[in-house]
Amino acid sequence: MRPDDPHVHIHHKANAIGSGHSPEDKAFLSAVVDAIGGSKAILITGPGVAKTALVKHIARYAPTMMAHVAGIETVDHPTDGVLLAHARAYFKAADLMTA
Repeated sequence: MRPDDPHVHIHHKANAIGSGHSPEDKAFLSAVVDAIGGSKAILITGPGVAKTALVKHIARYAPTMMAHVAGIETVDHPTDGVLLAHARAYFKAADLMTA
């Protein structure tokens, strides 16, 4: 899934109220949760705090799904091919470590 408004750097301005960060897009996070809801194993990847925001959203709004989160890894804006290769390698290694 891709957000309607892709990542944009927003910087804090001196003498301004607030952190300068844009708020989390709860509608997008909910759509992601709906899309991955039937998954048996979930690998959450992303840059910066994006992945953390998704994990927090899952924990708050779909806590039973947390049991399916296999891992959380930092991957900085990967292409689809790179992300797919990363997931294949991750789950292959995870399979080798399980009985």
